[in-house]
Amino acid sequence: MSQTNLIKYPRRTFIRRILKGLVRILVGLLVKIEITGLENFPKTGPYIVVGNHVSALEPILMVIYTPQQLEYLGTGDIPIDPRMSFISSLYRFIPVMRGQIDQKGLHNALAVLEQNGVLGIFPEGGIWEKNLKKPKIGTSWIAYKSKAPIVPIGFSGMNGAMQKALSFKRPKVSIKIGKLLTYDEIFSTDQSIKQLMNQGALKIMEEISTLLPPEEIINPDQYIAKYIEIILVDENKAETKINFPNLKDFSLVIEHPVIMDVFKRNLKLPVGSLILRNQPTTIYDIEVGLLAIQNYIRTNPGFLSYRFGIDQSLQMNAGIENFLKFLDDNKNNFSKVLIRFKTDDN
Repeated sequence: MSQTNLIKYPRRTFIRRILKGLVRILVGLLVKIEITGLENFPKTGPYIVVGNHVSALEPILMVIYTPQQLEYLGTGDIPIDPRMSFISSLYRFIPVMRGQIDQKGLHNALAVLEQNGVLGIFPEGGIWEKNLKKPKIGTSWIAYKSKAPIVPIGFSGMNGAMQKALSFKRPKVSIKIGKLLTYDEIFSTDQSIKQLMNQGALKIMEEISTLLPPEEIINPDQYIAKYIEIILVDENKAETKINFPNLKDFSLVIEHPVIMDVFKRNLKLPVGSLILRNQPTTIYDIEVGLLAIQNYIRTNPGFLSYRFGIDQSLQMNAGIENFLKFLDDNKNNFSKVLIRFKTDDN
């Protein structure tokens, strides 16, 4: 890839310096921060900063407490949460298309490090779970190619912290900056490339996990999937409980709070009818929501597989398809759909 198409480091120096200072003051007013290990940041780049990721707050904290200007990798496959889009548009980040091999994003990341810059990455790749998640190999690949050292950070108390901060409740969060990890500490050279990438990814996450309390690794508030049951309602308000192949897999899609929030808030899809529980809604509205999800996944096929794996995502897609077919076959006999949680006794 031509160097003329790659990001120059540093960039947007003036606006980033102003923004960093203002946000640091604001965060200090809204959040109680306990930070240790600032001395572990190198005096100069290149190096990579990595951390765990459960909220929109960690990228902000990573930017304002890294001494040098930070370029960080962010989502390029979905729009930024509207609550954060203004700051993101001012600061800007390197967008990466998750769920596919994004050569431009990866080469931009390497270009930053080749210019002795500082790169920020969240190895888990997203915030769809509250537990510490299995790392993606992108961070490992960049570290391997660049041979840049890594600074691990453990962010604690982040779950719900953004909402509390915006409500002026001053949540308490902890930032622990770990010791620098060198290339030789991350990789051993007597393995295949695939083994090296997996080994590096696991080593990086292991170092992050040592900076976290147990409840941040296995979060007691972790989302547990709830299965649903679906009832069709006719003109006489008589209810008929239905079943179709992959109903449980379909439940995993419309019951996942983060996934549905992305559909509604980030992507602005008309999925409100699918979020309602215990309230009959028209078949038409349900179909509109399902088709919107289906059409989006067709344009971004990695959306589900990136988060849940290929096999599970195929079953989820099948559940959406089967429900749509069932509705189409029965729309002349029923007028509304009722979605409710399935209990052990029904």
